[in-house]
Amino acid sequence: MEKTVGLDVGHIDDPVYTGAFANGLSERELNMEVYKRLRPIIINDYGFKVISVYGQIQDRYSWYNKNLPSNEYLLCSIHHDGNPNTSINGTMALCSVFSNSRTIEHAKYWVKEMCKSCGFKNRGLLQRKNSYGRDYYGMIRETKPIVILGEAAVLTNKSNADYIKNNYEKFINSQVQAYVKLICKWYNVKYKGNTSTPVKKDYEAILKEVSKWSHVYLEDLKTIHKDGHNWKGLIEKLYYTKPK
Repeated sequence: MEKTVGLDVGHIDDPVYTGAFANGLSERELNMEVYKRLRPIIINDYGFKVISVYGQIQDRYSWYNKNLPSNEYLLCSIHHDGNPNTSINGTMALCSVFSNSRTIEHAKYWVKEMCKSCGFKNRGLLQRKNSYGRDYYGMIRETKPIVILGEAAVLTNKSNADYIKNNYEKFINSQVQAYVKLICKWYNVKYKGNTSTPVKKDYEAILKEVSKWSHVYLEDLKTIHKDGHNWKGLIEKLYYTKPK
């Protein structure tokens, strides 16, 4: 099987599903931070082709189905949880209600690795049906690859939030390595240990790179850059989710 894996950044640039925000933590920002560190490791240290996309949820479904066209491929969807019940805490994974034993084994493996590293409560696996008997969650229901959606922590829980703020680097790196281990296990690739690849921070170079392929956003990028607004964050999102 081709070494191609999907990395989905939960809630990236989606005006409807904006993600959790609690205790001074933004799910969208945490998701992106994990992705930025995970992507270069998977590409540079393991030789994978990474499929990701910047945009709204329906566009992401289409892109993943085009580039990850069967259940031989793995799509890791990076998330952090929120819950009105602030006592709920810990790590869990979501996968299809129709998952086979291999998928369930791998989803549980990711949760176990996260909990082992951070000491969080293991919330196990969530498989949820909608009223039509299909998968409740769109990313799982509407895409062809096997989706394992990781909810690394519950931002609405003060204990989890305090841990993240006080152990930020460890928390982010624990997720990165848990995803690396999961991907290696899925594709039967030997795990090389805790490696890291520097995140590219040359924003002028990123802008030039993005301008080569971005048509929808190019004029906006130029305007944001000229006006001195948060153009770094936007083009970084575009760069790291460049279509292949």
